[in-house]
Amino acid sequence: MDRGFRLGANGLDSTERTIYVISNADFEICLGSVSGYLYNLAGDDIELLAIAFEDIGCSLLATRARKLVNAMLAYGCVPSDRQSRGSLIQSDNATINRLIDELTCAVQDREEDFGQMLVDYFASRRAA
Repeated sequence: MDRGFRLGANGLDSTERTIYVISNADFEICLGSVSGYLYNLAGDDIELLAIAFEDIGCSLLATRARKLVNAMLAYGCVPSDRQSRGSLIQSDNATINRLIDELTCAVQDREEDFGQMLVDYFASRRAA
């Protein structure tokens, strides 16, 4: 994780990036919600989250994350700074708010066992 904080997600290899992005998202979302995740530094990687979930085989979570990103893009863009993301989170955009709630519930309720899938993903990469 320390390498990820120093180098950022794009400075990591694909396996490290997947683990880093999902671990940060899990921490922030379980601590609060997707709104908290988006507002904090981890939210910088929202566009990578769907890819990371897809990499480990979590198609439901990948789809929900991708829908949120697409809604943000339809609203104008995926803001790269936390202030702009904060404004977007607090907007009255019903679609974005619904998608934030759906992704929050899916992660917090463990609709897919992404923890185990992440462990399996890491083990398969180490064995390769």
